[in-house]
Amino acid sequence: MNSADEPSLLIVVPTLNSHALLPRLLTSLQQQSWPHWRLLFIDGPSGPEHRRWLDQCCRSEPRCRWVVQDPSQPGIFGAMNQGFALAAPLDWLLFWGSDDWAAEPQCLEAAITAIQAVDSTPDLLVCQGRYADTDTHALGRPTRFQPAGLLNTARYRRALWLGSTPPPSGHPVRPRRPLSQIRLRPGLPPLCRPRLLPPAQSPVRSLGAVSGS
Repeated sequence: MNSADEPSLLIVVPTLNSHALLPRLLTSLQQQSWPHWRLLFIDGPSGPEHRRWLDQCCRSEPRCRWVVQDPSQPGIFGAMNQGFALAAPLDWLLFWGSDDWAAEPQCLEAAITAIQAVDSTPDLLVCQGRYADTDTHALGRPTRFQPAGLLNTARYRRALWLGSTPPPSGHPVRPRRPLSQIRLRPGLPPLCRPRLLPPAQSPVRSLGAVSGS
């Protein structure tokens, strides 16, 4: 169990009949040097085979849990909003798709180290990701966010305006307002317009996470 002063990380994964992709995601987490993660699957109206996989996964891995997606919150944004509502007050949240995985065993450890290196608790951490072919697993272009360093709200929003887009799979977020009040909406990539309370701080680091393409 992680200590009380160590960040708590909840990885939220919306799913829909995607069990064929999930072993790679789970294995990449189980290989992490920082083991204090928790994994929450929020499952849409999937079939029995997918649900059986989720049941077996959660029985064999105590850090995993799955819940049925609330029909009143449909789609991927609805599942992500449900993840906010189910998170603990001090959780950092990381949203992954079924085809995402950690490319390096030190990925989460590097993220936690970057968070702890900031004197005051930041609102989010922007990391570098890599796109990959879901069939061949070949790594493609990296995602980049400029400028690097510790950004306040104004600089972060300016970077978005200039075209930098933080990848959701490499973007742990910890809003200062209660998680139950956070809502995501379609129209922009997830978390590209976080509701930050000034003076928000956003460390930008180069870390390894992979998104399927």
